[in-house]
Amino acid sequence: MGISVVGNGKPLGFEIEGVDLSKPFDDDTIKAIEDALAGHSVVFTGLPPALPYLGAKCVRPLAVTGAKRSRALAHVPTMTESGIRGYVVNLWLGLVAPRGAPAAIVRRLNARAQAMEQLPEITKRVSGMGLETAKSTPQ
Repeated sequence: MGISVVGNGKPLGFEIEGVDLSKPFDDDTIKAIEDALAGHSVVFTGLPPALPYLGAKCVRPLAVTGAKRSRALAHVPTMTESGIRGYVVNLWLGLVAPRGAPAAIVRRLNARAQAMEQLPEITKRVSGMGLETAKSTPQ
């Protein structure tokens, strides 16, 4: 059995833990999930692309990599709870602006993003993808 890892965050998490992976990382999330469906590998991927397969019970979630359990998969333990102490890797999606963007524009974008985050339709869509929002400042 191999391990498919999608993206850069998970490889960094393995490096932090001193885990040596011989299998190269996949650039394609769907290919990695297809490998798991075929019984060839364990997949480390973000929750959104995995949700349809989890819902259809085609694959089984083993652990989440965040510091706390996912609201979307409350029954699934964290890596730390599963015995891998201190393994915390979060998926981060952010709104970015070019370096040197005027502070007033950055504040306005941040205020609008914070307001959108509170809209019921946005909250529903985000949680429907298995994601959770986190407030932050533009700094």
